[in-house]
Amino acid sequence: MVVVHYAVEGVTDVPVIERLIRLCGGEPNQRLVARGKAKLDPKIPGILRSSGPQNPWVVLRDLDHDATCAVDFMRSMDYQRVQFAEVRIAVRQIEAWLLADHIGFSEAFAVPMSKLPADPDDCDDAKRAVIDACVHSRRRVIKSDMLPRPGSHRKVGPGYEGSVIAYATSGWDPNRAAERSGSLARAVDRISTLVERCSAS
Repeated sequence: MVVVHYAVEGVTDVPVIERLIRLCGGEPNQRLVARGKAKLDPKIPGILRSSGPQNPWVVLRDLDHDATCAVDFMRSMDYQRVQFAEVRIAVRQIEAWLLADHIGFSEAFAVPMSKLPADPDDCDDAKRAVIDACVHSRRRVIKSDMLPRPGSHRKVGPGYEGSVIAYATSGWDPNRAAERSGSLARAVDRISTLVERCSAS
């Protein structure tokens, strides 16, 4: 079994990247939860330099509005391409990958599938799309957890983080999601190739 280290922006990314590494035949080994892209970005060059056949890495970062597309962002950061590490960019946020499993999301959050975006990768703000979808939830507890309190000036509700982690851990189907998210499908393909390369080394 290939042990794959990973670095992510925040705690809600952890179950997503662990599910993907396992899907691709690896065993995830957490190394870095940066608590924000501003703290993650400066560490990426060192991660790439430290990678090797016995020390593969996957870095997961949101694109947000830092560039028009993932390719332009990668060019702007001028990351060194290395054999045993992958920097994967979620377009535009990792929430788009979670929304892409429309069946799983609908069931987990009791939201009609008609209220979910047809093409999550095109969402300008996927986190906002999650909140907008949960407005239509049939369960009061989900609305209470996910929706921001009136007057709180917060973008999400008090149970947002825990609810997203629970869904990504058990309700989300990355194979199904990859059918509706090109960004996710590319990530699965590249992580699979990384694991295969390490297995052969």
